[in-house]
Amino acid sequence: MDLSTTPPDFNPFADPPATEAGPLSGSQQDTAAGRRTSFLVWSLVLTLLAMIVICLLVRLAGLQTRLSALRAETQQARLHADDLQVKLFQLNKAQEKRDRFNAALHQAEGLWIVSAIYGSGTHFADVSARVNELLHETNAQFYAHPDSLGTDPTPGWNKTLVIIYELQGERHLFTTGEGGQVSSAALREVGTP
Repeated sequence: MDLSTTPPDFNPFADPPATEAGPLSGSQQDTAAGRRTSFLVWSLVLTLLAMIVICLLVRLAGLQTRLSALRAETQQARLHADDLQVKLFQLNKAQEKRDRFNAALHQAEGLWIVSAIYGSGTHFADVSARVNELLHETNAQFYAHPDSLGTDPTPGWNKTLVIIYELQGERHLFTTGEGGQVSSAALREVGTP
């Protein structure tokens, strides 16, 4: 049977037509069975492709939902980060106000730490803020030691604490070796003529 001459109403599942010549020969029956098999294979392939497309569309919809959720979470995180930045800015401003207040208070008391360094040789650490903090506590006194000053620029070596300060408008220098006692009273004593 020639495929190019197949009639348009051909049904591969129908029984082969009877001919005047008698029943179909073996090769004609094989051709008809082959067409049925080919049609079934293509039907299965198209069904599988449709199922794959449906699965992909479902997966894509799930991914779009997750993407939307991630965008919402990202936006929420950005808002939270912005809120934290505002709070940090407010804390920094409060710290600046506190520092200005402390500076004014210390100047009113007549004792102001200009700078303080701690170390030996060529290795010194700036401990101005820590010394200022320690000296302005009530009845404050401390010892020039890494534990008190929070740093040890030359571990295992004897260190020196050098404080430059102003007392009632005049600049003075105070030095002490490691373990030496430091107090507001001692600085006032050195600065008094």
